[in-house]
Amino acid sequence: MSGPWYKDDDDLAILLASPKPPPFVKGSDTSKAAADSIKPFVAADKAKVFQYIEKQGDAGSTDDQIEVALDLRHQTASARRRDLVLDGAVKDSRERRKTRSGRSAAVWVAVPKALREDQRKLVKARGEAWKELMVVIEEFTPEELRWLAGIAGQKGVLAVDPKEVQDDTDYLDE
Repeated sequence: MSGPWYKDDDDLAILLASPKPPPFVKGSDTSKAAADSIKPFVAADKAKVFQYIEKQGDAGSTDDQIEVALDLRHQTASARRRDLVLDGAVKDSRERRKTRSGRSAAVWVAVPKALREDQRKLVKARGEAWKELMVVIEEFTPEELRWLAGIAGQKGVLAVDPKEVQDDTDYLDE
């Protein structure tokens, strides 16, 4: 696999080097066979789609334009673009453009490399923080967990600012 981005864009190279296996319908031998048959092509198709979207710059591209430019079937083009969205390499520009059928479609743009790097660092940091939090939570009593869940519910969030928890824990010292 080669391309202008491949030599200096380590985060995308990692994504393309180990693509997620194509999904299939459990219990369907034909769906599994179809997924297995495209495995060798997923990384290359993903790279082609990314290169094309990146080359379009701020103008971006619709799935329809990707299909035409790369001579890909709709299912292939949209699936590889979706993989790139989930990987944080491509995003919806919030612009809309007409397709060949005259319908409005999302315009996709490449996420700048610096932002992809920041996203990767954030995901890694959140993962490490989550592991540390889980170690602490394992030490909580059921009453403490209910209290923490109550505070999170009052705030309307899933996470709680540690300063707020610390300020409200006086009753635990009694």
